[in-house]
Amino acid sequence: MTYHLRRLRLRGLITRLPRTHRYEVTNKGHRAALFYTTSLARVIRRTATDLDNPRLLAKLAKALAPTET
Repeated sequence: MTYHLRRLRLRGLITRLPRTHRYEVTNKGHRAALFYTTSLARVIRRTATDLDNPRLLAKLAKALAPTET
């Protein structure tokens, strides 16, 4: 846990409250969290549900198949 907290602190996503063992999320940290949750909802989940579509899977397999030269 110390490793992860240190990395977040050095990137400016959290700050340590003086004379405590507590941390506070910075404005930059809030923006990063909002970005990741929004991209998860809009891109990753949507793409995962599209992979259940057999027609899309066939197009994807055709696009990824090695071409003969």
